[in-house]
Amino acid sequence: NQHALRLNPNSSAAHSAMGLVYSQKHNYKKSQEHYARSVQLHPTAEGYTSLAHVDLELGETAQAIMHYEHALQHDNANTEVLNRLGLLYWEERAYKKAAEVFEKVYSLLPKDPRHFLNYYEISMIEPTSLSVQDKEGFCKMFAQEKSVLIIYDMLNILELAIKQQEILPALKQWDQSYSGQKLNWSFAQMLLWLETSALSEDERQKVKRTIGFFIAYQQTFNLKHQAVPTGERL
Repeated sequence: NQHALRLNPNSSAAHSAMGLVYSQKHNYKKSQEHYARSVQLHPTAEGYTSLAHVDLELGETAQAIMHYEHALQHDNANTEVLNRLGLLYWEERAYKKAAEVFEKVYSLLPKDPRHFLNYYEISMIEPTSLSVQDKEGFCKMFAQEKSVLIIYDMLNILELAIKQQEILPALKQWDQSYSGQKLNWSFAQMLLWLETSALSEDERQKVKRTIGFFIAYQQTFNLKHQAVPTGERL
């Protein structure tokens, strides 16, 4: 690859290849330089996505967001990029942008449960077009898939907590229905929102206790099954 660059220093493909080599060696600064040169020479969705991944490794979130946005200019239906961008918008507290992105991903791939679940969660804190019919259709589609419904029902309880409604009966039912089932979900985004939410301190504590219940469930499950917690979504 270095030989290819010496022969043609203006080769986008050669710079991209070097970006990958340095990334695999965890030399992210060098990787970033080569990916940046690659997209400068020949901008592509794949090139900008690789550059954004490296930005994140370097802790440069604003740069990553910009490069993911550039990637979408070249491939606006890339659901993986949209999902990553939605989570980054959430982490930056740009909830309206996050909601728009998750709604778009859901409209592109409504049969992928991840997209609905992200859309549902953001809908709890930011107005969206999510309807009762959407929820009913989702439950019907995944009626036989406990690994999906465990998350949906958990989000439903979390929504009740945010609205300051009674949750104990639903929590007991959830615990009975899903005992022994892995809960694969990260609560980082919701906890981040809570820090600056308009809820009162008592209301925040109720939501935090609810999230704490589910985190404790995850930890207990991991201890019983010697699983390594990923903190990732479905």
